Amino acid sequence: MHRIAQKRMKGWWLLALAWACVWAFAAQAAVGVKAVRLWPSADYSRITIELNAEIGFKQFQLKNPERIVLDLEGVEPEAALTEIGGKIGPQDPFIAGVRVARNRPGVTRMVIDLKQESRPQIFTLKPFGDYGHRLVLDVYPAAAPPTLDKQVESAIAQAEEQAKPADKTASVKPGKA
Repeated sequence: MHRIAQKRMKGWWLLALAWACVWAFAAQAAVGVKAVRLWPSADYSRITIELNAEIGFKQFQLKNPERIVLDLEGVEPEAALTEIGGKIGPQDPFIAGVRVARNRPGVTRMVIDLKQESRPQIFTLKPFGDYGHRLVLDVYPAAAPPTLDKQVESAIAQAEEQAKPADKTASVKPGKA
């Protein structure tokens, strides 16, 4: 009987050790969020997530209300990421709010609530200088503003219109040339 108890105890220790190894591996596999930055402007808003490693991600949009959804693979919803919602101010012309939560094991979902229909652009940047891996989301208005070329063409047309010589008639007195 004593040997059976020892075998059971040994089995439990092996199981506990296996779980500890799995959790240690999972903790190392999770990508850490170093910083989250937000830049609102009149032309577009930018959210940058700085990470300690490259990540996989999926992005899609939802309507009624307008939202951008980012699924960040291998990222845990850390404080640096979840606190971004508090950084969104009323002056941001495109982003109304941000919500972050675990979607499923190993995937953190970031939902960006929008104030208007928008055109997102998302890309990654490799480490450079003091910055780590970055995931960058730019939120542009859906209707693109006039391009610089159109603005220049309009300014040239206005200048040409103003530079046209005025139709003046000169009066000449007879006998004097």
